[in-house]
Parts: sequence; structure tokens; C-alpha cells
Amino acid sequence: MGRAIEMRSSSDQSRDPTLSKLLIEAPSLPEEVMDELRRLSEDPSSSSVGLYLLGDVASERYGDDRDRALKILLEYAICDDELLRGPAIRLLTTSLLELKEPEEETERFSLAAVKEMVERKPDAGEPKTEIGRVLHLLMALVVKKPQLLVNLAEFFVMSSDVDRDVILDLLADSATQIPGDSESVSALIRGDQVPDAGPFALKLLETLAADSKLALVLLEPAKERFSSSGNVRFILPVLSFMDKETIKKFLPSLLRSMDKDVFAMVLHVISTSNPPVMLPSELMYELHVIDGVPEDAVKQALEQCFARTAVFKQEILATVLQRMVEMSPLPKLFLWTVIETVTHHPKLKSFISQSILRRLVERELWESHMLWEAFEAAAPISVPVLLQLPPTQLREAITSSDKLRESLTRYTSELRTAVPSWVVSILDSSS
Repeated sequence: MGRAIEMRSSSDQSRDPTLSKLLIEAPSLPEEVMDELRRLSEDPSSSSVGLYLLGDVASERYGDDRDRALKILLEYAICDDELLRGPAIRLLTTSLLELKEPEEETERFSLAAVKEMVERKPDAGEPKTEIGRVLHLLMALVVKKPQLLVNLAEFFVMSSDVDRDVILDLLADSATQIPGDSESVSALIRGDQVPDAGPFALKLLETLAADSKLALVLLEPAKERFSSSGNVRFILPVLSFMDKETIKKFLPSLLRSMDKDVFAMVLHVISTSNPPVMLPSELMYELHVIDGVPEDAVKQALEQCFARTAVFKQEILATVLQRMVEMSPLPKLFLWTVIETVTHHPKLKSFISQSILRRLVERELWESHMLWEAFEAAAPISVPVLLQLPPTQLREAITSSDKLRESLTRYTSELRTAVPSWVVSILDSSS
């Protein structure tokens, strides 16, 4: 029979149903037949014929013949030869996976192969990991049976840093083929299963959430994981699918991370979502009234806002400042924001002077020395408003800032009308 297979396969490289029928209906398959199928499979010129014949034996025969054919295919599924490994994996995870015994044996073999690779001690000076070679079969099975994600996550926890990187790369490549609504996926993201595999769960979430439909499914598991772990990165992949009130709820935690990349993602979502999940003016306002966040963290966030001039335009900043100037008490970073606004948008100096600084003077809100810095930033346009200060506050302002004193001196010398004597007196005494 082995000779017959050799002759038929050498004359025709296409799949021969006669050979398949011969192998399936033969009373038994001698070892020489299996050797010939192995030879055909490992020869690049006849590999597809050999593999399909092995697949026919594994799927249609029983007992020892099936076991031997399946064993060869499993060996190929984790071998070094990619051209042999890929087709073998496809056979094992398509038609053969529909049969109970081959399915169970393939799953057992794959899990054992990965476990052995994870637990092995690498040779000294070994240049690279080989875990990828045995992972491809398991990843193909995961796509068909998402419950195996839990096993893969457990292997991730057991793995070295190098092996972990390989697992995450393969997960990113294959995750889009995994049913995102699987309970195993949700359980891993929530942390109900393998809670120590945080980076694994995060990579799974990031990859699946690229699909908007899956992101909506995974929104609640992601929020639950964040609530239990405090890891803000579980929020970012689904941020654009949250409503405004939910984002406001999570904003303090996002800021406390002091991670510029985290807030950059918040800004990206707000600036690109359609319809907008939150207006830029609303975000700017929320940053000023937020509680429980270090001032440096809020400043860092505001600096990123100011850097995005295409999003946080001058009219938006003017609207926010106009709203906040009427608040009582003023937000702690209000005057800091006034100064930054003038710095980034010099054309707003007149608005700052006539609307914001004038209103602060009218409200007699001059306790903070930053007020004088704001006047200085808006000088010389702010000088007429400066003259509306009472004597004590005017003296304090020009004493604290040479620029304000010089601007006020120049302004009063150019006035055609008389300057109040007390103003001249203050200027003289401060010189």
C-alpha cells in the first residue's frame, strides 16, 4: 500500500480521492504507510497531499490508526517549519475539531506543550524564546473555544517577561477573531478569572474594544475592573463609549494617575468623538472644580489643554473664564488659568482686562497675589482697570511688579486729564 501511495502521489500533486478511499477502507494501515504519509507531508512538493491524507486518516479511521495520524499532525502543529506548521494547525482546528476525540486530544496536547515551554529552564545565553512556536496552535483553538483564554492567561502569569511579550503580541493578532461577548472574555477583563493577569486582560480589552460594537459589550466589565483595581488604563479603551456623567465620575482617578498619556487619551476622545461626549469648555470647567486631585496633576492636565489650541480655542477659553469669574469662591486655579490664557492667546488681553480683571476688582477679590500677576500678564491693556483699585491694593500691585509700575507711570504721563493726587503719591513713593 505504501508503494501505491508513493506512485499515485508522485504522478498527481492534487488531492486524490482514490488514495483517500484506499486509506479509509483498508483493514489496517501498516507502519510503512504512515511513514510514507510522513514523507509526503515533509516534502515541500507534496506536503499538501500528505497532510490532507493524514487528516483523512485522523477523521475517518478509528483506534490506533487515528491516533498515529493525529500524533503526526500534532507534532507538525508545533514544529519549527512554518510552512508545515500552518497547514497542520488549520487541519486540526477545522474539520478535525468537529470530532470529539481529536478535539479533546488536540486541546490536551496544545495545553501540555505550552505548559512545558513555560516551565522549562532556558539554556544559558539562549538568544530568543521559542514559545511562539507552540502558541500558534493554542491561539487557533482559543478562537474556536474562548474558554481556553483562561488557560492562556494562567500561562501568561507563569511566563518570563520575554515570553509574556510574545503571548501579548499573538493575543493582539488573534483577539479580533475571538467572540467578544464570550463570558470568558468578560470574566478575564473584570478580573473574576486569573486576576493576576492584568496586562493580558488589558491587551484583550484594547484589541477587542477597537470594534465599537464589542466596546459597548465590554464597557461594564472594564468599569468593574477599574473599580476593583484602580488601574485607569482599563477605562481608556472604552472611554469614548461613556456618557458625560460617567466621564466626570472617573476624571479624578484619571488625573491622579499623573500619567500624561492617560489624559492625552481623554483629550483625544473629547476632540474626536461625534457627537461629542463632552464639550471642551465643559472639560475645562470640570478641571477647575474637581475635588480630591493634587494641584500639580490638574495643572498638568490644563497645560495639555492649552497646548491643543485647535481644540481649546480662544472663544472657548473666554466662555469658561466668563463663567468662572462669577463663582464664589473662585476656583483655586482660576487666576493661573487667566495668566495662561493671556500667554497662549495674546489677542484675549483686552477681554481679560475689560471683562475678567475688571469684574474681579468690582467684586473686591484681590486677596491672591496672583491677581497682580494676571494684571502684569495683560499689561499695558490692564492699566486702566488697575486704576480702579483702592489705594492700598494699588500700592500692593505696583510694589509687587516693576512692569505694572512702569506701565502705570507711562500711562498716567500720557493722560491729558489730571491724575488723582493719591495715584501720583503712590507712584512717587514706590519709585
